[in-house]
Amino acid sequence: MASAPPDAPGPGGSAGEGGDLLLDIDGLSVQFQSEGRVFRAVEGVSLQVAKGQALGIVGESGSGKSVTARAVMGVLPRTAIVQGSMVLAGTQLVGLPERRYRALRGTAVSMIYQDPMRSLNPTMRIGRQLLEAINAHSEKPDRARARARARELLELVRMPAVEERLRAYPHELSGGMRQRVMIAIALASNPALLIADEPTTALDVTVQAQILDLLDALRRELHMALVLVTHDLAVAAERTDEIAVMYAGRIVERAPTATLFSSMRMPYTRALIDSSPGADSEPHTPLRAIPGRPPIRGAEGDSCAFLPRCFHAATLEAEQREHCAAAVPPLSADGSHEVRCLFPLDQTVGTTGSNHA
Repeated sequence: MASAPPDAPGPGGSAGEGGDLLLDIDGLSVQFQSEGRVFRAVEGVSLQVAKGQALGIVGESGSGKSVTARAVMGVLPRTAIVQGSMVLAGTQLVGLPERRYRALRGTAVSMIYQDPMRSLNPTMRIGRQLLEAINAHSEKPDRARARARARELLELVRMPAVEERLRAYPHELSGGMRQRVMIAIALASNPALLIADEPTTALDVTVQAQILDLLDALRRELHMALVLVTHDLAVAAERTDEIAVMYAGRIVERAPTATLFSSMRMPYTRALIDSSPGADSEPHTPLRAIPGRPPIRGAEGDSCAFLPRCFHAATLEAEQREHCAAAVPPLSADGSHEVRCLFPLDQTVGTTGSNHA
């Protein structure tokens, strides 16, 4: 179920101006009802993506990043209550009839899901599944042309031995190959926007890098916008132009990628990067975990959702901590850098100790 969007969407952000803006999300909220309770999965999210831009959406499991991505695709459960505004290539997605939404999927926006083995049909050959995606938006399917397009797509995603792969079943391919097939299917109708939801979760480190490099190369070759959804800040660091960090259904920090890594302001963002292994980490060194757990959605109350886990709060005065507990901090902007924190970290990374280990 979807609510009508507001009459006057908010202004666009730093992603693009005028004709360069491809996706404009303003005040997006997604709620689910279960056993008489309302769970706020996403609340007040505003994002902009320009043509050809790569945006990273980062956060722990349960932060709302995948729900945001699925809201754009229009594949949330029918019981979801969607409010706000999502404009893709001039079309308002909130409240859009399913028939019109179906026409947009694959052409204007396409998505790569987390597990390619579960996304591919195990009883169908790869070639047939590619043909289905190619013909889905064709008024007069041409088998010969479609097969040529299938070969072209597999070559585009750097698949070896294309003819052999077209005849293969999903279980006969490696994890990396299956993900390349999913990328090929997503690109079948030349979408303007590609959403990759944790595209490397089930892959080993070497194959992860190959898939991420491939997505980055395809974005540049096809001048396609990319939204990369991941729990790993390091994954987004070298392959995005801008990063939005989500926690408890809200954006808590957003900035151009270079700015974010040179001047992290939100303690949660700092904790995320500190919990990732560094290039200079000694082998078998335990990772520093963020203490506690994310709040149960809908039960976090009117305070800073990260406060119970915040290492930075321990350095504040008692009166300052009371302010953190009294209200949800607004998303404040300093130029292109937005942060949801009443007492953010110092501008220079490293000047505030991250002693949460």
